[in-house]
Amino acid sequence: MVKTDDFNTFATSALSLCRAQPDKVRYVTKYKTASDGKSILTLRVTDNTTCLVFKTSKQEDLEKVERLNKAFLQLMSASDL
Repeated sequence: MVKTDDFNTFATSALSLCRAQPDKVRYVTKYKTASDGKSILTLRVTDNTTCLVFKTSKQEDLEKVERLNKAFLQLMSASDL
């Protein structure tokens, strides 16, 4: 499991992993509120060999996550010509 605090590093690695094996990659988002009231967003990308994890509680990271979701959707819905 590879944990990172830098979103750009996570996104680059996650998209590379998806491009390498698009049929084996899973992308999971998890949002929860801790007992102290702090909200935590966890992103996990795995191909059963490599697992990339990014956690954040920063509001400004949500726009970046939205762009990453869009990139994953485009990769996963692209047809092979």
